[in-house]
Amino acid sequence: GVQTQDNVRGDSLNLYIEDAIEETTVATSGVPAQYGRFNGGLVNAVTKSGSNAFSGSFRTSFTNDAWRTKTPFGEPPLNATVPAYEFTLGGPIVRDKTWFFGAGRLENRDTAEQTFITKIPYTSGNDESRYEAKVTQSLGMAQRLQVGYIGVSHKDTDADTAAIASGAMDLASLVTRELPQQQISAHYTGTFGSKFFVESQYSTRRLTFKHAGGLNTDRILGTPLLDQETGGSWWAPEFCGVCQDEQRNNDEFLAKGNYFLSTPAGAHNITFGYDTFNDRTIDDNHQSASDWHVWATTSTVEDGVVYPVIAPGFSTYLIHWPLLQSSQGTNFRTHALFLQDDWRVDNHLTFNLGVRYDKNHGEDASGHVVANDAIVSPRLGVVWDPTGGGTTTVNASYSRYVAAISNPIASQGSGAGVPSIFAYFYDGDPINVDASQPLVPTDQALAQVFAWYDATQPDPFQVTIPGVQTQIRGSLKSPHVDEAAVGVSRTLGTHGAVRVDVVDRQFGDFYAVRTDATTGQGSDDFGNVFDLSYIENTNLVTRRYTALTAQGTYRVGTRVNLGASYTLSRLRGNDDGEDTNSGPLTATFLYYPEYSEPSWDHPEGDLSADQRHNARLWGTIAIPTGSTADQVSISLVEQMQSGTPYGAVAEIALSDADGNPFVQNPGYITPPQTTPYYFTARDAFHTAAMYRTDLSLNYTRRMGPGAHALELFGRFQVFNIFNQFQ
Repeated sequence: GVQTQDNVRGDSLNLYIEDAIEETTVATSGVPAQYGRFNGGLVNAVTKSGSNAFSGSFRTSFTNDAWRTKTPFGEPPLNATVPAYEFTLGGPIVRDKTWFFGAGRLENRDTAEQTFITKIPYTSGNDESRYEAKVTQSLGMAQRLQVGYIGVSHKDTDADTAAIASGAMDLASLVTRELPQQQISAHYTGTFGSKFFVESQYSTRRLTFKHAGGLNTDRILGTPLLDQETGGSWWAPEFCGVCQDEQRNNDEFLAKGNYFLSTPAGAHNITFGYDTFNDRTIDDNHQSASDWHVWATTSTVEDGVVYPVIAPGFSTYLIHWPLLQSSQGTNFRTHALFLQDDWRVDNHLTFNLGVRYDKNHGEDASGHVVANDAIVSPRLGVVWDPTGGGTTTVNASYSRYVAAISNPIASQGSGAGVPSIFAYFYDGDPINVDASQPLVPTDQALAQVFAWYDATQPDPFQVTIPGVQTQIRGSLKSPHVDEAAVGVSRTLGTHGAVRVDVVDRQFGDFYAVRTDATTGQGSDDFGNVFDLSYIENTNLVTRRYTALTAQGTYRVGTRVNLGASYTLSRLRGNDDGEDTNSGPLTATFLYYPEYSEPSWDHPEGDLSADQRHNARLWGTIAIPTGSTADQVSISLVEQMQSGTPYGAVAEIALSDADGNPFVQNPGYITPPQTTPYYFTARDAFHTAAMYRTDLSLNYTRRMGPGAHALELFGRFQVFNIFNQFQ
């Protein structure tokens, strides 16, 4: 019940210990109204709790980078066996009244890496410890309070954190950073009478980035250089490791009631409640420790040392990224009310009738309200059992799911914590352009570049002041998805079950940046005049997901269990809408619309996340041992996934070689110089399909009789046993 997603990219954080997980549930359609702030599926993991019996486990897992085959890139694997230790322990503090549970996971992993372009070998370290503690207190016959804590101590040694560049080209660009996390939750449950059940929960999660960038603010020693030809960087790390630590946090409070009502028209399980969630970040986004970057014409490498090649004119430029306003921290809060009635009419028919109301109040890092909308989400479903015995059931549902406001998108109109951009073309003496001359090292080259800058004080060719040129006027709305689903399931005697579902999802209210003839112009305190841009919602973006999912399990005799799942799906639209570095992105359909055409700027087709076929086959065979104390089994998993689509797309110039524009400027101050152009269909090509077979051998021995006996286990796993590389 505690949200563990990252505030920026939306991926799940590692706030778990595998051996401490009791169960995991996945909901992909027809999700009840008590769950919100998502557009796709829902994964919920429940961790173990203590009981009146002492129980625990200890496990060591071994991995080795050298146990894998090299990829075609030929990276050197590191021959070091790495243990990962996991332990759990739970039991009573006061029997029948107070219980405890604790768990831990310790791993210190080294991985062989090599730098970008220069291929200098180095070892990247990952030292992580995870701890969990939970205390459960009985407050009477029908009330219980549970308090839990999960903490992660994480340290990356020699990590490549390049985001602007394609990768670090030398060891000086690597950083040693810490990423500590904490999660605290308190959960209360109480039963009042035979019909009323109450549940409430408070949780808070913290993630901090420490030393995640350069440590020297000196303009020479703390300025990264980037190669315009290769995209690589060297000399100093990107971002700042001695500035304010970035924090990504959230808080949530949930209060829920369940009331059971029996009537002549059937039995009702009515769920109602209130949920409030606050997505909070604080980040002064320094792009380097010195707030400078130098983009060199190119670079040359000699004996593993990178030297800049700096030609004057338009081929080398400097960027100054000063922060004019520090971040006050964002607060994107959602208030929600929900009501759900699971109405069982009889053994043949059940209705799931729900509705959810979400109200946003979002403040950016400057304290400005940028989200103040509300939306109602129906959740309607029906389950029909023709025989009333549970052999065959048919289900159908219609649901609307509403995402939370994207923290990074809604912050784009704020200047707090966001760097300004002052870009200058270098017009001093050339450096390392003449190959016959001795090479000038990077520190001397930077000293020469900044000496020219200080002496000439050139005018910038680009100035961007955040919070001025890009604005949010009014209120952003939460993106949503409308889902219709239908499915049928059937038991196969006492040995198996099959289920088939069809789902269709259509998405709306996408984020977009609009710059057109109606947005007008503005100016900043430096006298710069520019075209204004607005961040807003649009439905010009299309995105539709349709899928058929089939799954089944079957037991053969008493020793063989078989299973399979298959998904046939299609994700179609005209904008991907996200990437791995940034998470959600704003669509550019309304960005200088005179300079693009939908047919070649954002054509409709299968999106990059589309995967037409996805199948899993698995089986477990129990091997007879002749002893009730010993259990041996073999498990196989076969994975089959089709490739994902891509097209031939590039940025093309909007003027000819002589600088003559192809489009007549309708009055913009800074019209775009390039535009994306698809030379093929969006889905003209596909990556290769992926096939993989995994093997697991399992052995368990029970030491002695009784429910509290010691149990020893061992597991040997081989992933991709046929060494298939796609």
